[in-house]
Amino acid sequence: MATDRLNNKAADHLKKKPSVPGKKDKLWLLLKDKFDIGVESRRPFERVWIVSLAFLANNQWTQFNTAAHVLDPIKKPHNKLRCTDNLLLSRWRRQIADLIKTDPTMSVVPSTNDEDDVKAAKVGNDVVKSFWQTNQMKMKLRQMAGWMYGTGNGFIDDRWNPKLGPVEMQKGEDGKDKLVYLGDADCGVWSPFEIYVPFTAMGETDLHSFPWLIKAKRRSLEWIANNYDRGDEVKEESFSATSLSSAALFGAGTEALSAKIPCATIMDFYMQPNKEYPNGLFLTGANGIILQEKEYPLNYYHLEHFKDIDVPGVFWGQATTA
Repeated sequence: MATDRLNNKAADHLKKKPSVPGKKDKLWLLLKDKFDIGVESRRPFERVWIVSLAFLANNQWTQFNTAAHVLDPIKKPHNKLRCTDNLLLSRWRRQIADLIKTDPTMSVVPSTNDEDDVKAAKVGNDVVKSFWQTNQMKMKLRQMAGWMYGTGNGFIDDRWNPKLGPVEMQKGEDGKDKLVYLGDADCGVWSPFEIYVPFTAMGETDLHSFPWLIKAKRRSLEWIANNYDRGDEVKEESFSATSLSSAALFGAGTEALSAKIPCATIMDFYMQPNKEYPNGLFLTGANGIILQEKEYPLNYYHLEHFKDIDVPGVFWGQATTA
C-alpha cells in the first residue's frame, strides 16, 4: 500500500529527486574517469619502478605488498645485523654522467638558400643556445635521466609559461600599475608516476597514438590559488598511503604518510579530436574543480618520452637496474 501511495502523482513531492549535474561537474566526472583508467592500466608496471627506486635509496630490505600496493619493510631477525651493499647506485650514477657529459649539437637549418633565411637560421642558433642556458636544460636533462635510468621512463614537456619572460607595468582594473609577465617558452621534467595513458594492448608504443593523456602533479594550495582564477576554490587532499612518497622509499614507513599535506593534485587532460569533441578538449582540474577548459585541435602532445630499454610492444620502458 505504501508503494502504491508513492506511485501516485500527488505524492511526487515525497520522492527524493536526483540532482542534475552541471556542465562543469560533467567535465570533472569525465576527467576523473579517465584518470582512474590511467591509474589502473599503469599499476602492473609501478611495482618494478617502486622497488628499483627503493633499492637505489639504500632501502633494500623491503618487499612489495601487491594487495595494498605499498612497499613494506622486511622484519629484522632478532640479534642479527643486516648490511646493505648498494651496487646499483654507482651504475645508475655512471649512466647519468655518460648522458650529460657533453651538450647535444643543435642547429637551425634554413628552409631555402635565400640570404634572409640563412641569416634567420644563424639567429636561431643563438636563440637555441641561449634557451639551453637560461632554461637550465642541463639540470633538467640530469633530472630526466635520473627517472629514465631509475624506472626506465622519463618525460620532458614544452609549453608556454605565462609566469616567465620579460615584465612590464600595466594598468590594472583598479587603475593602479602592476607588474605583468609577458610569458616565455618553458620545459619541465615529468616522472612516469605523473603520466597517465590508456595503455591496454600490446603494440601501443607511441605516446602520440593514444586518444588522450593526463599529466598530474601535486601542488600546494597556495600555488594553485596564485596560478588559476578559481584556484582558491580547491580544497586540500589527504595524502594516501598508496601514493609514491620519498619517505617510504627511504624507509620511513607508513607512519610518515599519516600527516596531512596541504596540497591537491593538478590534472592536465589532453584529448585529441574525435566525434564527441571535433576540436579536441583540454581540461585542468583539481579535487572536483575545473580550473581550465579549452579546445585541443592537435593530433600530438607537447611531451616526449625517453626510455632506458625499449621493450617490444610495450609502451612503458624498462630500467637496466631493474
